[in-house]
Amino acid sequence: MFTLTSTPVTFIGLIVLFSWCILWSARDLLASLGVDIPRSWAPDEPLDHRGPIAISEGFHLAMSVVMLLMVPASWWKSLPGTLTGPVLITLFSAATVWLAAMAIWKISWLAVGHTAMFAAMVWHLAAMASHAGMHSGGTGMEGMGHGGWRAWDMRGCRGCPAGSPRGSP
Repeated sequence: MFTLTSTPVTFIGLIVLFSWCILWSARDLLASLGVDIPRSWAPDEPLDHRGPIAISEGFHLAMSVVMLLMVPASWWKSLPGTLTGPVLITLFSAATVWLAAMAIWKISWLAVGHTAMFAAMVWHLAAMASHAGMHSGGTGMEGMGHGGWRAWDMRGCRGCPAGSPRGSP
């Protein structure tokens, strides 16, 4: 989807953004677990309910890592398909349910926004897994510019017109 040669600003920007998110989430996770971190790095607000916050921060850290891995196609394609499909869909489905419960428990618009963000990730991963099923032999990212699948290759396409020449819609 993004490459250093075709979209350098976006590519570098996303790498920096998701790397920062990893550091931020790791900091908040460590703080919620009671790890003594430098005061200048500590979150501003006191951390009540450390257990639920640690679970939420763990999910955020996982999301940040997965988003970083999606930027360069070579990183994502190097992961096994079972991890990029069912495992991550299950993980982020659990995160969505967890954050929905947090939104109800705390009655927080922030938690509602995070629930929507994780639900979007579930949808995105499910769509990629669906593409992988339609276009066997891939990671699910090929149709989105993350691999070698050609967008109009009709081999294995269910519902495509019979006899459609390769390379045509």
